[in-house]
Amino acid sequence: MAIHKGNSTDTQTDITISNGDFQALKKIAQDYGIADESDVIAFAIGVLSRANGRAISIEQEDGTILKFIPADKLRGNTP
Repeated sequence: MAIHKGNSTDTQTDITISNGDFQALKKIAQDYGIADESDVIAFAIGVLSRANGRAISIEQEDGTILKFIPADKLRGNTP
């Protein structure tokens, strides 16, 4: 697994991001001109927070709309 949650408290958690997920963070930072990988995560948190549990939509180059919501396995709804 490329993302691993370590020690956690009510106010802080340690997360290790490696392999392809870390490379994806680096590419996103480069593609969007974001300062570094931690700022990519801050941006993602802001977008998801603003969505307030609703789908995130993006417009593709052909004008069609894609909607994104977390998969059930990410939501903890499956064993």
